[in-house]
Amino acid sequence: MKTLDQKAMLVRLTIRQWSGRKYDKQASHAVEKIYNAQEAGRFNKLLLKKEELKTIQKVANQARIYHYLATLPWQDDGYRILSAKMYFEYTQKIREYKEKFYQVVDSFLSRYYDLINEAKQRLGDLFNPNDYPKSLDKKFSFEVSFLPIPTAQDFRVELQTEEIKQIKNQIQEETLRRFREAHKDIYMRIKTAVSHMAEKLLDTDAIFRDSLVKNVAILADLIPKLDIMEDKELEDIRNKMIELTKVSPQTLREQEETRKEIGQKAQEIVKMMEGLYGC
Repeated sequence: MKTLDQKAMLVRLTIRQWSGRKYDKQASHAVEKIYNAQEAGRFNKLLLKKEELKTIQKVANQARIYHYLATLPWQDDGYRILSAKMYFEYTQKIREYKEKFYQVVDSFLSRYYDLINEAKQRLGDLFNPNDYPKSLDKKFSFEVSFLPIPTAQDFRVELQTEEIKQIKNQIQEETLRRFREAHKDIYMRIKTAVSHMAEKLLDTDAIFRDSLVKNVAILADLIPKLDIMEDKELEDIRNKMIELTKVSPQTLREQEETRKEIGQKAQEIVKMMEGLYGC
């Protein structure tokens, strides 16, 4: 039987972008002088129009959303748990986002100096050529890094046998605790999605989008890939979630009885989850 460290790894996604903003000390002081104020705020110039960086920001946000969807929390250093079952799907999808990210960055950089000329006209006396980096490509990066799950066997140091045993036990306990916390995250995702579905469907006046059903279906598909603990209760819940998604959103809108039935089934799942992993 595989151990937890054989079922998963740690992954960190780091995306850096140029903000396109610059604090203008002189303009800030000028505003304070006009309004007879002190330490009233900071004036940040938009060096380029907002929409010029929106495409890059959109791709970066999409990549981050997928990264958080496909992984589970680990600790506060940016690394998250990626199950071995999810590895190939994750790396392929992230590779696509990375390629798209650099494509839109290259497109932006090719127009960079033209955009500066436009900004010169738009900003007027606020324009300062020194605000614009000459080597802007270094301001953008998209990096993915992997680490193995730490185990007690990784511990190497010259101590007394009893001390080594104690520290190894602490490492094992801490790793297991983090896996349990990560596993809890799956339950909380389910509760959020299914509770929202129950609430919308049982309120006959509520309007809902197709994503109400789609989000539950996506999560149900992800569960086996995220479930490192091989949790039977989780698999039972997943099967009940799949039942919720067999009826199309349009049918739920048109057939009141069907809508009520699916809403009640969603509510039953939420009740069944009460007490499980703090739900």
